[in-house]
Order: sequence, then structure tokens, then C-alpha cells
Amino acid sequence: MQLQLQTRFLTAFMLLLCFYSGAQSASQENMPISWDNGNVTIMKDLGQVWIYTRKGQVIKKARIWEIQKERFSITYECEGSLHDLLIANIEKITAGMSSKDALYFEGNIPRIRTDEYYYMALNPSVFKVSYTAEQLKQASANTSSASSTSTIQAGGNAGTVSSGANDTIQRYDGSLVPARVTLINPAEIKYTRTDIPNSPVYTIANNSQTEIKRYPSHIKIIMKN
Repeated sequence: MQLQLQTRFLTAFMLLLCFYSGAQSASQENMPISWDNGNVTIMKDLGQVWIYTRKGQVIKKARIWEIQKERFSITYECEGSLHDLLIANIEKITAGMSSKDALYFEGNIPRIRTDEYYYMALNPSVFKVSYTAEQLKQASANTSSASSTSTIQAGGNAGTVSSGANDTIQRYDGSLVPARVTLINPAEIKYTRTDIPNSPVYTIANNSQTEIKRYPSHIKIIMKN
């Protein structure tokens, strides 16, 4: 009987862990990573990568699962297992052995550029570009030319304001996200990113750690630590 209970508990725990991991992965798979030239790669488009650590270790054929900026670490999958690695211990992340591109961290912010140690190869590995700088520029121009009216209900006070493409989300790390706020209510804030074509709708909690600043032409949401 005791063995059966232990087995059931372990099975339930593993299912819960898988569900949590899947939810975390889904929440980050569309995270944009900027290039030095203005292009953007969505994290799920990185594919298999090679992780070079500052201790000389090379982790081959891994997949980035999460970039946890607040904790200055990443979670990656390799050979069916998940592992955590501090950003400070990462030298670079490449698209393969002979990679033309490399992902470097500036503090806790990932950025892709041409690998400084890249040498000419017949078939170099490259990261997929999800959106080119020109596509993003055109999408931003199209969005800026349109405006809409959103119903705002914050702190129990309902009102209507003009919300176009000039809103801003200031994240925990201080970085700014160009956005269009579509809904504010006492529980949550919804917005889309104006720097990503066909952006999904993002949701953040509206609580004591969130400050809402309203201006005549835009809204700024500040996420506090």
C-alpha cells in the first residue's frame, strides 16, 4: 500500500512538473531577441544551439528553454534533460560548430551578431531571422498610422482613452517595450507589441508592483521589482 501511494505521488508530481515546464516554455517561446543590425529572431526559432561556457565547456545540440533575466540565468534542454546555467558563465551561444552568428549577453539582455571568431566556412550555420529590420520598420509605420479606442478600468475608475501605437511597457530590468495597451482592469493589463508583426496579446498582473502613467497621447506601464 505504501509503495502504491509513493508511486501515485511521484506520478502526480511528474505530471505537475511537466505541465509547469510546458506553461513556462509557452510563455517565452515568442520572446524576441534583437540583432545588432535591427533584425529580430523569436526564441523558438533559434533551434538547436551550441553553448560555449567561460570554463571551456561546449554544450552541443541544446535548445534554449527559458531566459530568466531577473535571475540572470537560462534554462536549456540537452539530451532530454533540463539544466540551468548562469548568464555570467556563458561566453556565447552559436547556431552550430561553424556558425556565422553568435548570441552574446549584454548584462542579462541577449543580442545576436556576427561571431567575432567566425572564419569563412563552406556551409556556415546561421540563426533564422524571424523578422528583418525592414519588415519591423514597415509594421511599425503601418501600426503608427492607425489608432483605436480602448476601454480603461483601473483602480475601480472606468474611462475611455485613445490608445494608439505609442504606449510603452517598462519591464523589471528597465528595458522598454514599444506596445499598444488594449485593456486595463483591476486584475490585469493586456497589450500587444508594436515591434513584432502579428504580435500575440501579452498579459501582466495589475497589482501593487505595477504603476500606470497616463499621458495625453500614450500610456506607460512600469513593472516594479
